[in-house]
Amino acid sequence: MNFDDFEVGAEYGSMKLELHRSLIDDWRLLFPQAPAETGATAIPLGYVSIIAMRAYMHAVSVRPPGNVHGEQTFEIERLPDIGATVVTDLSCIDKEFKRERRWVTFETRTRGTDGSPLFTGVMKIAWAR
Repeated sequence: MNFDDFEVGAEYGSMKLELHRSLIDDWRLLFPQAPAETGATAIPLGYVSIIAMRAYMHAVSVRPPGNVHGEQTFEIERLPDIGATVVTDLSCIDKEFKRERRWVTFETRTRGTDGSPLFTGVMKIAWAR
């Protein structure tokens, strides 16, 4: 997709993800600094970023080379439990041309399969073209 293809306010898809214990264990191998709390049922806090990025890469699967992930923030209502299934929706909430760069801002909204909100993320991407 090119910068001009994005529409502010448009939805760009959803991704369903099952947070199986084996997936969380694989993520722990990649990010061993995330502590495994004894008896914890919720995913580690830092994994919300992995969920959001997976949804972004799923929904916007054709991206030009040279994009740069500029910033990312989250508002967390609650963390999902290991073993839960989550759904993340992606939308474009802003785009601008600033300092000779094209910036696209995306929002991710992650919820449980029952519709209960979990966390919302905002990420800015410097779009290559």
